[in-house]
Amino acid sequence: SDDSGVSDADVRQSKLANNDSDNDLVFEVEDVGEGDQFMACKPWIGALVAPNNKPKIDNSIPDAELELEYVYGYRCQDSRQNCYYTQANEVVYMSAALGIVLKPEENTQKFFGGGLAKENKAHTDDISALAISNDRSTVITGQKGKQPLVCIWDATSCDLKKSLKQRKNTRAVSAAGFSFNDKFAATVGQDNDHSLFVWDVKKGKQVYTDKTGPDKVMDLAWSMKEDEYKICTVGVKHIVFWYFDANCGFQKKKKGIFGSAGKMTNFTSVQFSAEGTAFTGGTNGSIFKWADRNLKKSAKIHAKGVHTIRIVEDHLYSGGADNKIFQLSFNFEKLKTFETEACPRSLDVDDGKILCGHRNGDIAEYSLEDESSKVVLMRGHSDGEVWGLCQDAKTGKIVTCGDDNKVMIWDFKNRKCVNIAIFSEKAGKKPKTGGASTLSTLPPNQQCRSVTINNGGNRHLAVSNNEGMVQIRASVDDPNKVVHTMTDAKEWNEAMQYSPNGQFLAVGSHDNNIYIYEVNNKYKLMGKCNKHGSFITGLDWSRDSSYIHSNCGAYELLFFQIPGCKQDPSGGSSTRDEEWSNWSLRIGWPVQGIYPDGTDGSHVNGTDRSKSGEILATADDWGNVNLFRYPNMEGAEYKAYCGHSEHVVRALFGQDDKRLFSVGGYDQTVMQWKVKSG
Repeated sequence: SDDSGVSDADVRQSKLANNDSDNDLVFEVEDVGEGDQFMACKPWIGALVAPNNKPKIDNSIPDAELELEYVYGYRCQDSRQNCYYTQANEVVYMSAALGIVLKPEENTQKFFGGGLAKENKAHTDDISALAISNDRSTVITGQKGKQPLVCIWDATSCDLKKSLKQRKNTRAVSAAGFSFNDKFAATVGQDNDHSLFVWDVKKGKQVYTDKTGPDKVMDLAWSMKEDEYKICTVGVKHIVFWYFDANCGFQKKKKGIFGSAGKMTNFTSVQFSAEGTAFTGGTNGSIFKWADRNLKKSAKIHAKGVHTIRIVEDHLYSGGADNKIFQLSFNFEKLKTFETEACPRSLDVDDGKILCGHRNGDIAEYSLEDESSKVVLMRGHSDGEVWGLCQDAKTGKIVTCGDDNKVMIWDFKNRKCVNIAIFSEKAGKKPKTGGASTLSTLPPNQQCRSVTINNGGNRHLAVSNNEGMVQIRASVDDPNKVVHTMTDAKEWNEAMQYSPNGQFLAVGSHDNNIYIYEVNNKYKLMGKCNKHGSFITGLDWSRDSSYIHSNCGAYELLFFQIPGCKQDPSGGSSTRDEEWSNWSLRIGWPVQGIYPDGTDGSHVNGTDRSKSGEILATADDWGNVNLFRYPNMEGAEYKAYCGHSEHVVRALFGQDDKRLFSVGGYDQTVMQWKVKSG
């Protein structure tokens, strides 16, 4: 928890530390045998009926291209000290598999990574650690993975300088840092021994490695004293000093000695002054001052755990779970205090401003001249997974929802979050068996899983949580006003769509049912479509609002007549010439080509047809957003775009097809892409 300074994610990572399974290589194709079995057994095949006027199929690579324009998100749940000012007065941080450089005055971004997957030379999984050189010109980032990639890149151009790899089975990079002269860098793995690696930055080669011990390392720092090559690693009941010569030849390592000046605790952060004095932050709220490896002084600074410390020039800055930032002298005199809305996870200082990354997904600046001044640079989701994605046709605003209890409204034209609604103020019961899998720290009633807007009617905003409750909010302009609540579904709802005429809301649940509500009759339950053999994964309405077609976890494609909610066993034929208002299904006649050879059928999480009806976007388990021609058949070629680090759960074309939006499950990131003609 934030009170202790050691997050729940840290605990989970420690529990997983002995699991060497290679399930984190998210871009690799699933087992071919399983895929062949899937393709040989197609329970939906009888429901696939071609239109009477069958269109010409073009399975070639589409002309359309994607260009990453903006990313909403900041990795805060399991990483600290990962947000800095650059030499060019920009802000560098990470989200998903991207290094992001934000220019605050223009609110524009540059990216290290992202783009066509086949051309990617950057990260392929979650970036788990980031540090900047002392001259603020170079960034080092490390990712998760069986053999974690470490990249050194230019903070201005985002060009790759060196690509390195930690030893196999080190699982992730948990911390990184540069030596005083930026000649060397160090990283720490999350293997059982939490191995330390030292790199020659210019040569791009490893010069030293050793075990730090069985306890997790939370941070590392080099001495900033000129000509002193010393590293301090800190973590769970861990503080060790490492001594090297001028060529980074190892000399010795020594544990910190506490004496009578303080007691051992879990350490989350470490920094060195220009004189070579180390300062460490503890989960007990104290900051410790060291003379070489001997503790000289400790003081209780924060009421709760210290999460981050940063030394800039002659001041020490600390952030704690008490939602405070302190500017301190090196003797721990409190000079200035800044109140924050959430726990600070990262601090930097430059040009009279404090840059702070917060646990709630915010990045903000505080003025050193005005302790009440705050400017928010970035907002994002911050817990569990993000699944919900839709667009308001009237305003163009994008809506997302996630396991962090937040419904977020985005103005994509101005590239900012304009409103945040909370799903439930009151925490409910602990998770029950059978709900949606999640790493959220919140209970199911505060985890949002789907969202949709009544664009054909009253603009109501429907949001559903992990217990199956559906709340109807007034609109994207008034998202905190709840006008109706429905609790018919017994499991979480993955798919929700309003009918094009605005009169009905269809809710597809993991209890295998589709619930149909009458919008203009106070959302009275009109009926259930209950013929699916498994949980509902997607549904669409016909343009005249008289039919629904739907998919489920058993790979069925079924058709239901509305308002009667009766299944049409001949729906494939009955609707062969039907115009569907949109296309979000993973199985259907016009999307038979979205499963590459050797896949098992489960890796596609969502689809969306462009408003022009010419392109289909898919979101997959490999972290990619893919573009196909529409319609397509088996063997269709496509373009895959990377940037997300986890399963991408939704992709959505904007109202004019000039933008595409995507959300990545556990990377908690919303991406905005330009759609360009080839």
